[in-house]
Amino acid sequence: MNRVARCACGSSSVALVGEPKVSCICHCTNCKRRTGGAFGLSAYFLNADLSELSGELSVYSFRHTEEQYDEDRYFCKQCGTTLYWRSTNRPHLVGVAGGCLAEEGLAPATASCSTSKKLVWVKLPDDCKIMERPPRTTVA
Repeated sequence: MNRVARCACGSSSVALVGEPKVSCICHCTNCKRRTGGAFGLSAYFLNADLSELSGELSVYSFRHTEEQYDEDRYFCKQCGTTLYWRSTNRPHLVGVAGGCLAEEGLAPATASCSTSKKLVWVKLPDDCKIMERPPRTTVA
C-alpha cells in the first residue's frame, strides 16, 4: 500500500510504500509534548519504505535522556508539524507521526510504551502489547 504523511498546512509530505512494521502509542512526556496531546501515535516503516520527500523540512536533533538514544525529528518549515524521525535505538526504521497519515488511516496500535505514564482515561486496544520501553523491532 502507498501512503502519504502530510503536515497540517499541506506544504510538506513523506511518501511511503508498504505496511508499518510497528504502530505504537507512546505515553512518555516527550511524545506528549511533541504532539500536544495525551500520547504520541507512531508508525514505524523500514528505511527503504520511505520513497519520497516534498516541501521544506527542518530538523530538530536531541538526546532522549530517559531512554538513552539520539533522535532527529523532521518537521515542516511552514507549520511546524513533525512528519518523521530517525532514532539510534531503531536505525533500520523511520518513525512517522500517525496523525499525519490521516487520509489513509492506521490499524489499531500493536504496542503501547511508557505505559506507566498513560493518562487514566486513555483506553488501549485489547490486543495491544504493553511495555515500558519502545519496541526494538528487528527485521531479518
